[in-house]
Amino acid sequence: MKHNPARLLLPLLSVGVLILTSCGTSAKAASINELLPEVNTAVAETLTAEPTNTPTPTPTLTPTPTPTETPTPTATPTSTSIPSYSYTCNASAFVADVTIPDYSEVAPGETFRKTWLLENTGTCVWDQSYRMGFVGGYGMSGNPKKIGQTIYPGQEAYLTVDFTAPDTAGQYISYWRLGTKQGALFGTSVYVAINVPYDLVQPTSTSLPTNTPLPTATLTPTPLPPTPTPTATETLTPTLPPPTNTPAPTNTPTPTPTRDHRDHWGRRGR
Repeated sequence: MKHNPARLLLPLLSVGVLILTSCGTSAKAASINELLPEVNTAVAETLTAEPTNTPTPTPTLTPTPTPTETPTPTATPTSTSIPSYSYTCNASAFVADVTIPDYSEVAPGETFRKTWLLENTGTCVWDQSYRMGFVGGYGMSGNPKKIGQTIYPGQEAYLTVDFTAPDTAGQYISYWRLGTKQGALFGTSVYVAINVPYDLVQPTSTSLPTNTPLPTATLTPTPLPPTPTPTATETLTPTLPPPTNTPAPTNTPTPTPTRDHRDHWGRRGR
């Protein structure tokens, strides 16, 4: 148990006062001088034995600020996705489109060359036989060219493919990847996208069918049967008898009519 030094001094002072009061005046001065060293020694020993309790300051708790979540920025899609670096033998990453920006206008049937810049992100060396390989979309008669040089890890290379635009208007896209001379494709996919405008497409003329003349039939005249010759018909003329002389009529006297004279009374006249 710890003691307060002030409480220990009070008994010592009280003892000193009693001694002084019990002696004379001259003795008092001598006794005080003799007792002071002892008192000082006792006080010093007491202070050494009982160190003063120094109150330890209570630490003030500083509130830890709550971390604010920083929104993750949305990645803007680029021409092709760039994969993270890997420790595989063959790996590639898209760097840039060198020719034919996305959806460039190309005339129908026109040949064009697409070139990409790729980086070797693997651990193996690309030899001169490496070239692009078709993955999907419209092939457009793609003809890949060999890389033609040695590319070490961390270096960049230009990869080229020759294309021919379709004859039909529309938008076309073709996907490709880098491959070894054995044909094993690897790394990120890249593409070429073109637009064949409608106004550049020539309308296809529909030719009318040529009228093929029908073979002319040769008509062989069929001989008609001979016309029968009409047989002459005898006309019989009737023979009339000679005319008979008709005697002239005899003059017959014409009777004279008799007049009947009657009066109005119905009587005959004379």
